[in-house]
Amino acid sequence: DLVQAGGAKAESLLCLCPLLRLVQICTKALYGGSLTEIDVLIGCPIQLCSDNDIKEIAHVRKAEQESVVLMLFHAVNWIRELLNAFVPSSSSSSSSSSSPSLSHEEDEATQNIVLDRLNNLLILETQLNACLTVYPSFTI
Repeated sequence: DLVQAGGAKAESLLCLCPLLRLVQICTKALYGGSLTEIDVLIGCPIQLCSDNDIKEIAHVRKAEQESVVLMLFHAVNWIRELLNAFVPSSSSSSSSSSSPSLSHEEDEATQNIVLDRLNNLLILETQLNACLTVYPSFTI
């Protein structure tokens, strides 16, 4: 059954953000604070259902509503974790590059991707909040 398979996948997705945090911490430790070894993650696309499917959530079965809400929940958490990893903390940022091994152009490109991800996060959070009004009983 699709819903049961989705439940198992949803549980495995709960481990994704903590694993990213672990990889990020290990990478920083191994490469002197640099994330260039994993910086491709910030720009990788995230496959989601269409905006139209999200808008039509009120007109589908409860199981499908739950799938959409779970998808948005995990996408929001993934992007938050990416931002936590790739936005330098105020204690580690300076007037120079946020990563010691990036050129100015690479650093600027990464900053632009981070801003794009922040915009994605705002959109997904808005969609998630709208879906939660239709499916308020959502729990993890």
